[in-house]
Amino acid sequence: MKVLLIVSSLLIVSLASASKLEPKASCTKCESMKLDSEGGLANEYPRYMGTWQRAGIFNGLSFYECYDCMGLRDKLIFDADRWSVVDCVPGDVACGGSHHVIRSATGADGLCPYDDIGPWEYCSGDIIVGGGCTAYSTDEVARFTCV
Repeated sequence: MKVLLIVSSLLIVSLASASKLEPKASCTKCESMKLDSEGGLANEYPRYMGTWQRAGIFNGLSFYECYDCMGLRDKLIFDADRWSVVDCVPGDVACGGSHHVIRSATGADGLCPYDDIGPWEYCSGDIIVGGGCTAYSTDEVARFTCV
């Protein structure tokens, strides 16, 4: 009986803790964010510097699209334990692979793109057919901020 009571108490505490994390994990605090940089990311991918608007849900988290990035159709999604700007959403058959053009450091689970999760990395190598990039460079000053 005591064991059951202890297990029940732990379950209630776990559920209460999870419900406190959920709003942050869903990344709904900001409807839009600005991507800024004065480093290599801005030099290599200037058209990505703009306002990213929340556009829907992917794998239970918000995803974003840039509406003032010169017709850019890439999306900012949470994939493989990091936030990434991808040319295609993983699993989209028409794309022939998903390329992480810009990505956060790994271990960003539970954090949102507007949190301090830098440094950001960008593809500085060649795009690999079917998904991937041959090399990434780091931009220490790139950041998403709520607007």
